[in-house]
Amino acid sequence: MHTNPKQNGSGPEHNQHPEVSFEKRDLGARGILLFFAVLFIAGAAIHLVVWGVYEAFVNVGETRQATANPMAPRQQAPTPGVLQNAGSINLKQFPEPRLQNDEPTDMNRFLWQEGQLLEAKPWRDQTGAIHIPIAEAMRIVAQKGLPARQVESAGQPPNQ
Repeated sequence: MHTNPKQNGSGPEHNQHPEVSFEKRDLGARGILLFFAVLFIAGAAIHLVVWGVYEAFVNVGETRQATANPMAPRQQAPTPGVLQNAGSINLKQFPEPRLQNDEPTDMNRFLWQEGQLLEAKPWRDQTGAIHIPIAEAMRIVAQKGLPARQVESAGQPPNQ
């Protein structure tokens, strides 16, 4: 038996079919690297264009928007009769929900109503719960303490 692959016909040159081959000019590394370079440059250019447009929008918005001064006197809210610039629409018949036209006043009114509930004299609601002023409730809790569970001793079984 022959041990030399060239002598017995089993070498690499004998395993190839003479009509089967590949084209070396199909796809090279240069084309792939050029594609990625163009892709990166196009992505960077698009990024810069979008950033420029965004900055332009911000600048235009800042120049056209009036600065709100918190110390400036508030404009008088329209009277609840007829809406301005809308013909003859009656606000009392205008459907709910309506937009707020004076948020600070609404918030102050809400806080005043909540304060009245917290400081009101004791009263009973429809469900039977008794409501007392918050200061009174805090005083009672400070005197009596909060309810706690009974601690069971280790030797005694729990009461059933």
